[in-house]
Amino acid sequence: MHQKIVAAFSCILVAASAYVTHAVAAEENVQMKDPSRWHTEDMSARARYNNMTKEANAAYQQSLNDCRSLRNRELMACRREAKNNFTNDMQRAHRMLVRRSDVDTE
Repeated sequence: MHQKIVAAFSCILVAASAYVTHAVAAEENVQMKDPSRWHTEDMSARARYNNMTKEANAAYQQSLNDCRSLRNRELMACRREAKNNFTNDMQRAHRMLVRRSDVDTE
């Protein structure tokens, strides 16, 4: 009987503390606006290059994951093709960065 009372009291204590924690939580100040930089897309050459490198890395990792099911020569050929595609993607990104940088400075 005593254990049931202690268990019930513990449950009430936990529920009350959860309610108090929720009630004391700080309210959001909606009068302050978000900085404009959070809503302005960065279309600079460097931002485009960074995006292209992220995409190239993701595509390379996906290609390597797809190669895992293969064996021996097929595995080596798949990895070689993935690496070549990655290298081509990175070279293309670099060429676009150089071209865009030249256009931006003119």
